[in-house]
Amino acid sequence: MAGIFRAVSIDVRERLRTALPGALKQREKSLVALLRATLAAFNNAEAVAPTDGQGSLAL
Repeated sequence: MAGIFRAVSIDVRERLRTALPGALKQREKSLVALLRATLAAFNNAEAVAPTDGQGSLAL
């Protein structure tokens, strides 16, 4: 089941990364902040190793 979440998160992450340059060019400060914060949350969720042995449900 964890593999499914990982595959979905990779697709979503790629879409967010693709949207970021356009938001930067259009100077949409709120959207840039949202995209960066969301990408950072993905990275932080992956950086923390699960302690209960069942995997993390964090996106």
